[in-house]
Amino acid sequence: MMAAFVAIFLVFNAYELLFGQTHRPTEQWVQILLVLAAICAGHIYLAIGSSHATDSSRVLSLVAGIFYLFLFPVGTVVGGFLIYNCHKPWEANARASQVATDPTDSKTL
Repeated sequence: MMAAFVAIFLVFNAYELLFGQTHRPTEQWVQILLVLAAICAGHIYLAIGSSHATDSSRVLSLVAGIFYLFLFPVGTVVGGFLIYNCHKPWEANARASQVATDPTDSKTL
C-alpha cells in the first residue's frame, strides 16, 4: 500500500517537472528521487524480512509503524496495524515458517 502512495507521489512530481509552472533545480529532483528510492528499498527489505520472520524486520516494522502514526488518517491505521502485528508471534504470520507437507509421505499422517 505504501508503495502505491510512493508511486502516486512520483507520478505527480513527474507531471509537475514536465508540465508545471515551478521549476526545481536538478539537484532537488535527484535528492527527492534518492529519498524515495531509499524508502522503497526499506519497504522491500521489510517485506522480505517479514516473510522470513527476522528480528531485525520486527524492530524496523515497529519504527515504521511509529512514523506512520503521524500520517493521519491512512498512516495512523497502517501504523496501528503494524504495531499490533509486531506483538504477535512471527511464526504464526510468516510464510517461511509454514512447512509444506508431501501428501505421499507417511510420516506426516
